[in-house]
Amino acid sequence: IFLKDTATRDLVSARLATLGIETAPYFPAIDRIDPYRRSPRSPESLPVTTSLSGRGLALPFHAGLTVEERRSVVEAVGRALHPV
Repeated sequence: IFLKDTATRDLVSARLATLGIETAPYFPAIDRIDPYRRSPRSPESLPVTTSLSGRGLALPFHAGLTVEERRSVVEAVGRALHPV
């Protein structure tokens, strides 16, 4: 999921952790991972990538996730988002 900003992402992630839902930032901006870190581009040259990397939150997902587990994740996200 994508939240409005990094602070909101981190808050929602912390709330989900208290509810037993593991999360992680979805992906880093490409200019922040090796071997691209030494690229001459500045973060301002990739504004969409920079924005998305700071707002994305990965929720649990895998082929073995049961319907009940998916329901628990969705309900926890609803609780974590209210009120943000």
